Amino acid sequence: MPTELGFFATISQYDKELSMSLLSSDFDMIVKTPSCMVQVKCFADTQVLCDETDEVTIIFYGHICGDVILSCIVDAYKAQGITFVKSLDGSFAFLLVDKLHDRVVVATDRLCSRKVHIRKKDSLVVVSTVLKYLFTEDLAIDPIGLAWYLSSGVFHNNRTIFKDISVLDRASLSLIHI
Repeated sequence: MPTELGFFATISQYDKELSMSLLSSDFDMIVKTPSCMVQVKCFADTQVLCDETDEVTIIFYGHICGDVILSCIVDAYKAQGITFVKSLDGSFAFLLVDKLHDRVVVATDRLCSRKVHIRKKDSLVVVSTVLKYLFTEDLAIDPIGLAWYLSSGVFHNNRTIFKDISVLDRASLSLIHI
């Protein structure tokens, strides 16, 4: 069986009473902001970066080219804000959780060489670099996405062959709202 790469995360509204029932042992880490709870499963080729105060956590999948040191990404975010991603060059996707600013961000590189799939359902957002982790029993086929994929072998307009699951566009910087 091939090794899975990247990450899988659920982002839900944070409710102290409800949060205990949502916790699962299938996740490697849980990060809570004032308004949401992020449960993360890390696969191969993923690094978890945190600042010294544990206010910012980045789940990073891929690599950076040039003279940027991976461990300095958190500092770059704290100095420049979410626009720091414009200065990165490489093949990557990441999930950033900022407790101080109550922010969850997903980003992809300029070519979207590391695909990130996203599914929003009710008050839950699921993001994953592995498509199968977004499957549920109520998942339906998107006939337009399927037709595009069968005719050309690629997805268009950020669609997949499934309704309610999309792919983040290249050079995306997506702020997750619950």
